[in-house]
Amino acid sequence: MTVTFADVKKTLRSQEPEPIRHTVAGFVEATPENYHRTLQQMMYLAAHERPEESPPLGLIYLDAVRDLATLYEDTGENPWPLYRTALDYFCTLPLGEYEKSTTTMQPEDMAHIVLVDDFVEYVCDGRREQALHEGLKLIWLMDNIFYLVEILTEIAASLDQEQGVPLILAGTVLKSVDFVDRARLNPLVFLLTDYLSRLCPGRPPARTDTAYEEDILFEPYYASVFGDPDRPPFDLLYLVYAQQVWEGVRMKDTAIRGQIYHYLTTRFDADAASGAPREYATTPGGVDAIIESLRQGDRELSYSLLLGYARDGRGLGTLFRAMTDLFLESHQATRPMDVLRLNAYRTALASIQPPEQYQALLGAADLVMETVG
Repeated sequence: MTVTFADVKKTLRSQEPEPIRHTVAGFVEATPENYHRTLQQMMYLAAHERPEESPPLGLIYLDAVRDLATLYEDTGENPWPLYRTALDYFCTLPLGEYEKSTTTMQPEDMAHIVLVDDFVEYVCDGRREQALHEGLKLIWLMDNIFYLVEILTEIAASLDQEQGVPLILAGTVLKSVDFVDRARLNPLVFLLTDYLSRLCPGRPPARTDTAYEEDILFEPYYASVFGDPDRPPFDLLYLVYAQQVWEGVRMKDTAIRGQIYHYLTTRFDADAASGAPREYATTPGGVDAIIESLRQGDRELSYSLLLGYARDGRGLGTLFRAMTDLFLESHQATRPMDVLRLNAYRTALASIQPPEQYQALLGAADLVMETVG
């Protein structure tokens, strides 16, 4: 029996693990493109997350899955183990619905003028229902929804709450504009609007006049994180998303970059660490030898093999995919932060230069050994 996308959508809404695994497995078997369609639908539903106390991580988690999936797409390998893990976590999300009164357009709504400044004021003043409804009207009226998300990103970048999650979530939605179909994008914008309006006690402090250099180097900030094992995991996540937003903004670049630079310079001490990697003798070896050393938990040998592999100039994509496979063998869906951390290391590897790049690789190795052990 052929599994249709309608079957997938219906089963995902049930959030029942076994039927979901069975249905999605049958759907993605037909063509690799169905992985993308499934992930888009999961992101659409995850945008309805309603956590009582913690920040909404479901959409950020699925963004990490999307990034990690490219490791498999680039080599033509089957990403099913990654998606199976994502489906298990998806089933644990506390999903709800937005109030129809605030997220449904009425004919009379179009008769009222919609001002971006009013929308920003509603979000910053914490007037949640008004912010959601005005945001909906802007979505309908704007051809360029990326600009609307940039407006929200400027607000998010100005907040220093919840370990940088506001900017991390905003960066996730920015990336999703180019990935998620327009028809499924609205709830992602609602989620960001809702989250920011709940956090904002009033208009955020104006810091858009903060001076910054266009060609800022992120490596010293990464070095300060890699050099301090006691720093919270969200610090690395913040750096990864801050760099992506910095490089990806299009129209409000000056304002957003000014906010990010202020946050970087107040939260991270770029002079605190030299950036020098831990010193280990390098050992020649291939991917199989590295994976076996990680499986055995031999940290000394793993570091030596990894540094030898990296310094030899060999591509890290195949190696990191193999490390991801090993990680997924033991990963538990109850530890979603581990997936976010793994992807943060992968993103850092592709975004920064040695020696900080080597530190990211060793950090990923530590996470894999911690998971396997």
